[in-house]
Amino acid sequence: MGALDDPIMLAQDLPLSRDDNFLWVDPQADRMVRERGGNAVAGTFKCYQTGRGDALAMFDEPIECGRKGHQRLLLRFPDIGDRARQAHDAAAGCRRGPSIARQLRCFAGGTRMTARDVDIHTLPGMLTALRLPSFHKLWAEIATRADSEGWPAARFLAVLAEYELAERDMRRIRRHLNEAHLPAGKTLATFDFKALPSLPRPRVEALAAGDWLEGGGNLIAIGNSGTGKTHILSAIGHALIEAGHRVFYTRTSDLVQRLQAARRDLVLEAALAKLDRFDLIILDDITYAHKDQAETSVLFELIARRYEYRSIAIAANQPFSGWDQIFPDKAMTVAAIDRLVHHATILEMNAQSYRQRAATANKRAGAETPATTSNDNQNKGAD
Repeated sequence: MGALDDPIMLAQDLPLSRDDNFLWVDPQADRMVRERGGNAVAGTFKCYQTGRGDALAMFDEPIECGRKGHQRLLLRFPDIGDRARQAHDAAAGCRRGPSIARQLRCFAGGTRMTARDVDIHTLPGMLTALRLPSFHKLWAEIATRADSEGWPAARFLAVLAEYELAERDMRRIRRHLNEAHLPAGKTLATFDFKALPSLPRPRVEALAAGDWLEGGGNLIAIGNSGTGKTHILSAIGHALIEAGHRVFYTRTSDLVQRLQAARRDLVLEAALAKLDRFDLIILDDITYAHKDQAETSVLFELIARRYEYRSIAIAANQPFSGWDQIFPDKAMTVAAIDRLVHHATILEMNAQSYRQRAATANKRAGAETPATTSNDNQNKGAD
């Protein structure tokens, strides 16, 4: 042990037991008494194992000095026991074998490992611990193919990673679809664009890309009942989930009741904050929400909270001039509409009702089918 700025060794090979935490060293042993100067001191420690002649590990430790001057200093090593045990465990772990923690310590310390140090039988357990289910399920099959086709290791790893990412994406989509509560079957593939010429498919597909969600843009579909407003908003919601966004669909009256119950229980702020995790909330049939002042105010709070922050999509069968029945307070109606239409895309969907078209088609089909009499049935039976 010596001063950092002087090669003289003041002490060497001093034994330390597990409970020894300090040493006495004379800082003036390398210079004349009263000679001005200072010493910065550090210690190099070796860890030995009983029965072994060579050092198992080595580490450095700075020294904390308790006094100054030319008196003897008490050199403190408050963490020497822990440091020694850590160095010993790391070095011994490199010798023992294949656990992941020991392997990482060996690599960090520059120790090379051989193929015999790795036990492939532990791979399934390690992949489970790393939460790589696709790796776990496919690695043996892909490894066989890689060996037969002579793949480099990088390609083998890349193929497994692609499968893992694809499976994670599918799980995410399933999870987000479950929480979205979107109506089943209402996708872009099932929407009849021919029945609504005023709404071209390319425009809807552009909305499904989700660029308008940035900055809290809104989407409002207005039209008479049965023109596909719910279908088109749900279809866009499905596409947004596949693109990585989170969506929540609800009837406006149901959500208002839930928020009003949260207000009564004094947890409205928590309920609104829980909705913040969704990039888009689809409010269906907003004009059917005929509520009093207290209940309608929670709907306004939701709209105001998400303004320029998170997006809202609304299906309404009345124009904005008819929204006074939603918000009894005229000022609240104006304020809500102002926040919704700012940064909004408005889809006008006025056409013949889908239900009316279906009823008309069924009526025509029935008229074109010839009536079957009882005599006809008897003749068919005779044939």
